[in-house]
Amino acid sequence: MERRRRQGMTLIEVLLALAILGLGLAVLIECTARCLGVARRAKNFEAARYLLHRVELEHPLNGSDPVAAGVEEGVFGAPYDAFSWSRTIVPAGLDDEPLFEVYTRITWSDDRRESTEETATMVFKPEQASAGSVPVNK
Repeated sequence: MERRRRQGMTLIEVLLALAILGLGLAVLIECTARCLGVARRAKNFEAARYLLHRVELEHPLNGSDPVAAGVEEGVFGAPYDAFSWSRTIVPAGLDDEPLFEVYTRITWSDDRRESTEETATMVFKPEQASAGSVPVNK
């Protein structure tokens, strides 16, 4: 009697193929989740950079008011409810020199951990003479 050749796959071959496919799918799902997390963090840092510029525009230091050392804080409205800001102004010059270090920080909560973006700038703000006064030469 002649043996017929079997066609198809054995049970072991099918199980091995399913195991390899399952492992590949698990790795693909994990990589996708990580990519989405990186994209979300990048979006938050981009929003923080935008909000840093917004703080500089809404609360300028180059107006007519003198710069004073201290801390300012605030929050943003929708759609940036999760973000807050603080600005720390520290004198950097000598006692009579109007030079200041300004640290502006944006803080937000991302996946139950706090993240920040900060800029540091130097501001030179000399006292301006009043509009009605004229310097006197002796």
